[in-house]
Amino acid sequence: QTKKQVALGIATKNTLSGLESQRELLAAQQKSAQTSADSLANTLAIQCGYTTGTQIETSDLPVVTAEQVTSIDYDKDLAEALKNSYAIYSKEYAMQTASDDYENNKTNTLYAYQAAKIDRDAQKESTTASFRKLYTDLQEKQTALAAADADLAQAKKTFTVSQVQYTRGMISKMAFTDALDTFTTAQETEVAARIDLLTAYNTYQWAKRGVITATT
Repeated sequence: QTKKQVALGIATKNTLSGLESQRELLAAQQKSAQTSADSLANTLAIQCGYTTGTQIETSDLPVVTAEQVTSIDYDKDLAEALKNSYAIYSKEYAMQTASDDYENNKTNTLYAYQAAKIDRDAQKESTTASFRKLYTDLQEKQTALAAADADLAQAKKTFTVSQVQYTRGMISKMAFTDALDTFTTAQETEVAARIDLLTAYNTYQWAKRGVITATT
């Protein structure tokens, strides 16, 4: 279009040159942005355990339901966590080694075995306390989400009513804005609570597999 304007004398060649320079600049910026996006995608693929060039697509976070939380069998899960704990396994291995050394006359005292047994028992108590804390945290996160859901439902109702009232001139813009702010905050709080619950649930599931740190 600008080339035609230059041919007709409506626009100058300088205007055309400027537009072409801007187009080249935008094309360069677009290419740079695409290169950065490709680099980030490759980095994400590698961090997820895939090869370079693998296409990673994002999706919605999985939802942890109240039924999933309430159906948890704590005693059964604790037994599984203790069984899978490498920290406990290493202490039991040390205890068994001390016992074998005594039986094979490598040592003439049971002190090493008794000390290893005490160490193993202490590790079991520490792991149990850590697992209990994760279980309690999971319950608390579920309670927090339920409260956030209730607050969001109420805020949505209030905002819906405020919309109608504001349209009809029944309330001020400030009152309407307050209702909107409350609704927006409730939405953000609910999303945060949902993420916190998912994190707590996944941490608990990994703890069952033995991936757990001792509480302080």
